[in-house]
Amino acid sequence: MSSKVISIAVGSSGSATGHGVLRALAASSLAPHLIACDTNPRHLVAAGSQFDFRQIPLAASESFVAELLPVLRDAGATAFYPIHDVEIAACSAAHDAFSTEDVQVLAPPAEAVAMVRDKLGLFEAFDAARVPCPETTRLDRAEWAGARLHYKPRSGVGSHGVGVLSDADALRRRQAQTDAATMIVQPFIAGQEITIDMFCPAPGDVFAYCCRERIDVKAGVSNKARLFLDPVLGDLGARVSATTGLTGAFCFQVRGEFDSGAWKVIDVNPRVGGGTPMCVAVGLDFPSAHVAHHLGRDPAPYFRPLPQDDVYVTRSFVEHVAWPKDPS
Repeated sequence: MSSKVISIAVGSSGSATGHGVLRALAASSLAPHLIACDTNPRHLVAAGSQFDFRQIPLAASESFVAELLPVLRDAGATAFYPIHDVEIAACSAAHDAFSTEDVQVLAPPAEAVAMVRDKLGLFEAFDAARVPCPETTRLDRAEWAGARLHYKPRSGVGSHGVGVLSDADALRRRQAQTDAATMIVQPFIAGQEITIDMFCPAPGDVFAYCCRERIDVKAGVSNKARLFLDPVLGDLGARVSATTGLTGAFCFQVRGEFDSGAWKVIDVNPRVGGGTPMCVAVGLDFPSAHVAHHLGRDPAPYFRPLPQDDVYVTRSFVEHVAWPKDPS
């Protein structure tokens, strides 16, 4: 890798997360060549108007890796940064296939990815390790105890399929659904929801972190946020990393109260989030540190201290124009 020109392909580039990773890497000096990859055609991907682009197959396909590798080879990619959870799982599990093509996968260990994608097993592991988290059970085995329940897919991404059950009738109706065995329920936790971006070179070893309080959210992605540091949440991130084995850059969510400092982990993502570029904007470049870590480089240049205790970051839309064919 060190003797080659580094060419990094980024998956799911049509997502806020993938586009944010590309923008961060473009501002760094890590790779002179970046390739945006997505299942949609170029003209439907904003990053396609800014970067070299390749359309790739669906990550959920059994032949995903076999079909992806020739695309990466044709593009001259020396590394692939998977973004969507399904992409990450498929690529981290196929490490040998990528090695054969001399392409490095920039993803956490396969075992860690598998753990965090199975939310029932994840929360059982947290409970055993005394990481504070809600009591978790399968939806089809849940019983009404007089308090609201939060339900979500056992293996889900973002806020898809998530909801609240307010009474026993709502629970029974939801249990009658055919997918009940693939869902989990947890007691609904009141209070603030905070996302914590983490960078851990080794399990349990926190190199950098940043807390994001979501002030405004649209389509599951924060548009206004308060960024801050909290040692309690930083220490909790170390325990999340140690329990799951997650390394590099990832993020997790907690709910609770600032006054009591009693937080519970409600979700873990084996990747950076759609809101992570808000951290990048203030000098905490988690995506570039993640790439540097996997390439065996020093991640320190990609982090600088927050300028003050609280920093607020807002976002606005930018328009990108593309044509399916050359308009000329």
